[in-house]
Amino acid sequence: CGAYSQNAMAETDLQKQKQLYEIAIPYGRKAVSIYPKFADAWGNLGVAFFNMKNYDKADSIWHVEKSIAPDRPILVNNYLPLLANVYRSKGADYETKNNFDSTVYFFKKSMATNPLSIDVPVLYELSGLYYSHNQFDSSFVYASRAHRYAANDEKINTLLLALKAKGYQ
Repeated sequence: CGAYSQNAMAETDLQKQKQLYEIAIPYGRKAVSIYPKFADAWGNLGVAFFNMKNYDKADSIWHVEKSIAPDRPILVNNYLPLLANVYRSKGADYETKNNFDSTVYFFKKSMATNPLSIDVPVLYELSGLYYSHNQFDSSFVYASRAHRYAANDEKINTLLLALKAKGYQ
């Protein structure tokens, strides 16, 4: 799987790239079935799915890898942050379409995918979204979390003042 994925990443023809990933995936599945504790095999399989834009599958595979090797540098420093950014971007796309439920879902998924990274802008966005939908309890939770990491942020402090005026402290 790893060799096909590496060749696919180097390929400039998108159709050939897709074909190489499609070849890599069965090899990756075979590798993890034979060596289920081999983190590299899980990582490579996740990369293939990620690059095929099957993000949920990559997410589930990388969580298996994380259960095997939770501190693996390429996983925690590359794969999971990259996936979290995809989910964050999807949340931002839904936000521009005023789709509250999908925005919240993908912002939360972004934070859950990369829990070691505190994404203050996402915390602030979630707080603001909940506030604009009169869900002040949830707004306060996310504003408070954002404030813990960015106590001097003017936008966060303004939002907390508005929540305080509504009785939240």
